[in-house]
Amino acid sequence: MEMTIERLRAFRGIQKEKDEIMREIDLLYYPISSPKSSESHSTTPGDPTAAAVAKIMRREERLKELTQELAAELDFIENWLETLDDHELRAIIRAHYLMGDSWARCTQRILNYEFSDSAKHRVYRFFDLK
Repeated sequence: MEMTIERLRAFRGIQKEKDEIMREIDLLYYPISSPKSSESHSTTPGDPTAAAVAKIMRREERLKELTQELAAELDFIENWLETLDDHELRAIIRAHYLMGDSWARCTQRILNYEFSDSAKHRVYRFFDLK
């Protein structure tokens, strides 16, 4: 399978989804600060603890799936990065897509330019994007 910019963006999206699920699980352990449920409130008595535990278990299962998906995708990306001859390009892709740095931060840290979109343009040129 070929590497595309969309695949790199998807990896970053999976990371963000995983982070949000972890945050949601943490909040479910503290009902006072817990996010509002998307389910409508019922007037029938029930066990809110059991409902919270069930929701946590569903979120933890999704978290496990995302972790496995991320590991497989990271392995693919790392193997692909090793095929690139350009060390700076590898560093930019790693910093932005794998580590989550902004384009500005990549440009400053890796290319030593203060104000520029050079890192972004370099990646886009590599993938032949405008």
